[in-house]
Amino acid sequence: MLSSLKDLLLLLDDIEEEEDIGISVDGHTWFMY
Repeated sequence: MLSSLKDLLLLLDDIEEEEDIGISVDGHTWFMY
């Protein structure tokens, strides 16, 4: 597990830089920031 919420946020930021992360729901794409 990650040691803190900050680590999780930093990890998400690193992923977002590589490619957009989104969830497709009912034909719509919801992007996670």
